[in-house]
Amino acid sequence: KKKKKSTPASPTVGRGSSLQRQEAKLQLQQSQTEASLKRISEPGIFPMTPERAHDEGTNLRTAIRISPTQTRAAMVTLIKDVVDFVDAKKTLRGVEDIILTAQAVEQQHPTLTIEELRLACEGMKLGQFGKFYERLKTAEILECLCTFEGQRASHLERKHTTYSVSRGLKPGQKVIPHEPETLIQVISKRNPP
Repeated sequence: KKKKKSTPASPTVGRGSSLQRQEAKLQLQQSQTEASLKRISEPGIFPMTPERAHDEGTNLRTAIRISPTQTRAAMVTLIKDVVDFVDAKKTLRGVEDIILTAQAVEQQHPTLTIEELRLACEGMKLGQFGKFYERLKTAEILECLCTFEGQRASHLERKHTTYSVSRGLKPGQKVIPHEPETLIQVISKRNPP
């Protein structure tokens, strides 16, 4: 019997497509970040709804990784606009305070999109998160962002629980909607009274 010669696998086999996918993903993220930064810098009232801002926006963490200088500058500009608009007696005074606030937003709310940050800042200007009573410091801004995230939670729940699985269905077979159960419902089914 003759033995087949085995050739060692080339170190680049299989990696090319993975590298291409990573490069394509990076290019997509770069274009999305540029579009988001351009969108939020347009003057006037921001036309996006909170749902669209979340679904179509660029995550702060991603935007900072892709374009750190422009993203941080946009965050500082948004916060400074709020501070200037509210005109509270006890407020962020210098650029250092505003930069510190932007860093706190970056650390405590990395899942916000740039567009959501713009909407939250507009909401602060319009009083949607309550009155500031002559005080607008880092803590108040972070509290408003927590309130904003709480408001978007219902959208995220709807987005992640309303789906249907059609994989494995035969032609003509209908999809049975899935209703998520609470833990109490599951326990009561296992241990009937």
